[in-house]
Amino acid sequence: MKYGKNAFDNMDKHFNDILYLDGHSHLESLKIQTINQFRQLRELRLINLSSKADKNADNIKELDDKAEYIILFADMNPKSELTYRIYEEAVKIQSQLKNIEIKFAVSSFMGYALFNQFVLNLNQFKVFCNVLKIKNF
Repeated sequence: MKYGKNAFDNMDKHFNDILYLDGHSHLESLKIQTINQFRQLRELRLINLSSKADKNADNIKELDDKAEYIILFADMNPKSELTYRIYEEAVKIQSQLKNIEIKFAVSSFMGYALFNQFVLNLNQFKVFCNVLKIKNF
């Protein structure tokens, strides 16, 4: 995670890293490592993902086929040209990806219960910006 407008100066490197990871076996290794980390956190009782409705939620066996690369816009002016340039580049890169989906998160009600509602895929992010009447989108 990077914070503030200066953090986005080197986004080209991050987008190139995504392209590299998308076609590489490291992505599968990363998924296995993530599952192992969740299991360890569960065994140490540091997290509890289960609910009354789903007693097996803690038992993570596999991850979604597509990995998510989430760009968090915190302390960013949504009307800035930089925001739009990052979005445009994300759309361009997304068209080349097979195993990774680029998403945006905006700082808002980011508590555990609402997190997924504020992680937006590229189309949802564009609609969100249009609703806010942000120029360029």
